[in-house]
Amino acid sequence: TIDGGLTWNSITMSAPPNIESLCFTNKINGFAISNQQSDKIVYSTKNNGKTWNKVNIDIGYYNPELIYFSNKLSGFIATQFNLGPGQFTTKIFTTKDGGTTWNEGNKIYQLTPSTVNFINDSTGFIAGQGGIVMTKDRGQSWQQITKLNSGIVRHVLFINEKQGFFILGVGDMSNLYFTTDGGATWDECLSKYINKNDIFFINNNTGYVVSDDNIFKTEDRGKTWIAFPLNIQIRGLKAIKFPNKSFGIAVGDYGRIIKINN
Repeated sequence: TIDGGLTWNSITMSAPPNIESLCFTNKINGFAISNQQSDKIVYSTKNNGKTWNKVNIDIGYYNPELIYFSNKLSGFIATQFNLGPGQFTTKIFTTKDGGTTWNEGNKIYQLTPSTVNFINDSTGFIAGQGGIVMTKDRGQSWQQITKLNSGIVRHVLFINEKQGFFILGVGDMSNLYFTTDGGATWDECLSKYINKNDIFFINNNTGYVVSDDNIFKTEDRGKTWIAFPLNIQIRGLKAIKFPNKSFGIAVGDYGRIIKINN
C-alpha cells in the first residue's frame, strides 16, 4: 500500500523462504532472517524486496534469530546457540555502516530473543524466553532488567525508560503486564481471561491492545482499558500498528485488515 492502507496491491518477490525476522532501514533497503531447515540465513535487499542476496557474517555456530535497525546505519542481529537441554546463550552482532560490516558484541545468557523495541536511536529492549534486557548504546552492550522463569515474552513495548509493557505467553494464553520503574517490578493489567496478541502506543498516554476478537484502548498510560467500538465482527487479530496518530491498521487471520480511526 502507498495510500495509508486504503488500497492494497499484491506484489511478487523472489524472497527467501520462511522469513522469521524482517527490518527495512528505508523504503528500498532491508534485511531478513530466513529459516531454512537446520540453518538460519541473513539476506539483504537493495530494491524494495524484488531480489535478495545472502549476507556473509561470521557468527560461528550461532543461529540468527532477530534483526533490527534503530536508524539507517546502526543495527544489530541477535543470535542464539543451544548449549544443551534448557541451556542457551545469545550473542549480539552490531553494525554502524548499514550492514556492510558487522562486529561481535557481548553475550546474553539464558535468553531466547523473540521481540525488540527501541524508544530512540540508542536505547532499546530485547525480550523473549528468559526475560528482558536493555541497551543504552545502540546494542553494543546489554543488561538484564527483568528475569522470567516461565513463559515467553511475545511483545515488549517501552514508552520511555521507566514505563513499559510486555505480553507474556504461557501455553495458549497470554497476559499483559506494565511497569513504571524500568522493569524492576511488573503488574498485570487487562483481564487475564483476554488473550492479548499485540500492543502499540501512539503517544505517552494513548495505546491499543489487540486480542483474538477485540481491540482495547487506554488514554491513561495503561491504568484503564476500554473495548474500542467496532462496527464489524472480528476474529483472530494478531498485530496492530499506527503509522501516525490519526489512524492505525490491525491485521489477523485469513488476510483480515482493519483500519482504525483514532
